[in-house]
Amino acid sequence: MNFDNFCEVFDDNLEKINIKIDIEKKEKFFYYMKQLLKWNEKINLTSIKDENEFIIKHYIDSLTIVGEIKEEDKVLDLGTGGGFPGIPLKLFYEKLNIFLLDSVKKKLDVIENIINEMQISDIIFFHDRAENLRTRLEI
Repeated sequence: MNFDNFCEVFDDNLEKINIKIDIEKKEKFFYYMKQLLKWNEKINLTSIKDENEFIIKHYIDSLTIVGEIKEEDKVLDLGTGGGFPGIPLKLFYEKLNIFLLDSVKKKLDVIENIINEMQISDIIFFHDRAENLRTRLEI
């Protein structure tokens, strides 16, 4: 899938949830998808390999809560896997503080690598199990 095809599918599905995204953000969504699917060939990050399905089941599903959170909020993504819903929310709300938690270190390492390449900040990675979170965060 090239960028134009991506935009067509992404825009059609964004329209269904009443969201508009500028071209710069679309480029980031496209890059993240391509990188994640490339890494997915080596490390199981997502069972979804079809790009159309990826857009719908990862991006659109993640973005359905847009409007329920504010850009200055903090969001904890438990069991992030391939970075969903955390990364799409961060790409949409650039100032959002995201905390990604997963028990599989390799997955977090891949996401962190891609995010660093994209020069995205304000993402904290936790390698742990959700049941340990209370102790870790001292809550």
